[in-house]
Order: sequence, then C-alpha cells, then structure tokens
Amino acid sequence: LYVSAYESVVAIDTGPNTVSQVLQTSPDTPLGISLSPDGSTLAVATTDGGSNPALYLINASTLALKTRIAITNPGEPTNCATFPNDTAFTNTGRVMLWDSNCDNLYQVDVASAAQRTSDTIRIGRDSGSFFNFNNQLSYSTVSARAHVTKESAELAVIDPAGLTGSRIGGFTGTPFVPVSRPMEKRCSSL
Repeated sequence: LYVSAYESVVAIDTGPNTVSQVLQTSPDTPLGISLSPDGSTLAVATTDGGSNPALYLINASTLALKTRIAITNPGEPTNCATFPNDTAFTNTGRVMLWDSNCDNLYQVDVASAAQRTSDTIRIGRDSGSFFNFNNQLSYSTVSARAHVTKESAELAVIDPAGLTGSRIGGFTGTPFVPVSRPMEKRCSSL
C-alpha cells in the first residue's frame, strides 16, 4: 500500500501492517498518487507550499525517486496558479495530472519523463474553480476516458488521446470520488 503524506511517500507492508519504506520529498508535499498498470511506477503530484508543482515518478519496489518533472500551465487560463492535485496512469504510457484550480488536464510521457504541453486539455474554469481536494481523477482503460469530479457539481469526461473534454451536470451535491466498472467479458460459442 502506498500513501502520500506530508513531505513524504510511504510504503506499507499490509501483512504485518508496518511501514516498510519512506521517501522524503521535502520541501514538496505529495497530493494525489497513482500506480502504473504494471505496478512498477508511482506517480505523485506535489506542491511546494502552493507553488512549484511537480510530478514525481518513483520506483514502486524500492521507493527510489526516478525523476521529478516540473509541471507548467502552457497558456490558458492565465488567471490561475498551476496546482495539479491528482494523478492517473493511462494504458498508453502516460500519466495525467488534474489541476483543480485551472481545470486543466496535463499529460506526461513516462518513457521520456517529459510533460506534453501540447496535449494539455482545458475544460474551462467554472464558478467553483479553486484548489480543492475533492477533485478526483480516474481513468478507464475500457473507454480510454478520464473522469474528474468537480466542486462545481459536475463530472468532467476527458479523452486524453483526442485532446477533448466535456462536463456533465445534474448532481444535487458535490461529487467526490469516481470509480469505473470494467465491462463484462463476453464469450461466444463456436
């Protein structure tokens, strides 16, 4: 089990329920955390007191830092501070970061450890746009879509490959954590 904590990432052995490894990240504070589909890499969105956002790529076996990638907002909106707060891996070798303040989805190529600024997807700031921990990001390998809950009582549906996104409303309150259900596998008879 991996946990993002104040200025550290912690690995917990769930057998004896003990901390097995700690990676110090000071002065960066980890926020959202995700594990690659093959289980080898952790992606952690971090901030240094509300500035200098970054993505840590970490070896999941050793909890050793592979690289720290500075994250930038390449353009619009210009009136917000870049502040990604959650991450999710795609099944195409990328990590996505959701910026709840700017309502942008940033993408990082894992192999090259580089932000793909031209692949930033802007959902458009809403009336609730500000840094908020309830903006959670998930990715469905079945639909190849990302889903983000927003403090504006909406769900953002994003196509990371097609570089498009839209918002779905209709919630009577603020949605918090999305989870995707995989489609059933169907068998055909011969």
